[in-house]
Amino acid sequence: MSNKWTTSTAALARHLAKNTHIIARHPHASQLHTYITQLIHTIEHTINRPPPPRFCGQCDTTTPTGHLCGHALYAPREHTETTCPHCHTTHHIDQLYQRTLDAAEHLAFTRETLIGNQRTHDAELYSEGLMGELDEFVHWQAFNRWVRERKLLPAMWLQPNGQHTHTPSPGARPEYRLGDLRYLRRTTKHQNDKTTSL
Repeated sequence: MSNKWTTSTAALARHLAKNTHIIARHPHASQLHTYITQLIHTIEHTINRPPPPRFCGQCDTTTPTGHLCGHALYAPREHTETTCPHCHTTHHIDQLYQRTLDAAEHLAFTRETLIGNQRTHDAELYSEGLMGELDEFVHWQAFNRWVRERKLLPAMWLQPNGQHTHTPSPGARPEYRLGDLRYLRRTTKHQNDKTTSL
């Protein structure tokens, strides 16, 4: 026995379009309209995902205690300025990014700042970090292997209170020198290229 209501999505849409005058008189028409509008917005947001925020640089403001703020700053790609949530200094993004690159070889960053959040299944949270911004992508498994094999060693430690120190303590996160990671990536890539060409 066939079900007369079994139909394609396109046929159902045509049926609804032909009967809008009946739907408009329904007591729950406004609720249906709100639901459909929200559904369309969700679909459009899913298909047209906003670009991920870009890395703007490391806050280079000297705090009243004489320390470098050092907070990694991100902002939507269309913004020209960003404000550090830690010290509340507003920076011009292009200038901050250039200053960061000029000094970056000797600066230390957390793993997340360096290689981003590659293991998420949420496309809006995915990032490749500073290395991705520099077009020098480092896969998270390679990063973990280099740390495990002690080829990449912490240069600093980010304490829970935001201070950067040279010694670890409970709750501190390791920070790795950008120059060390870039050098390790270059030498590993060079060795892999030589092995492949043999």
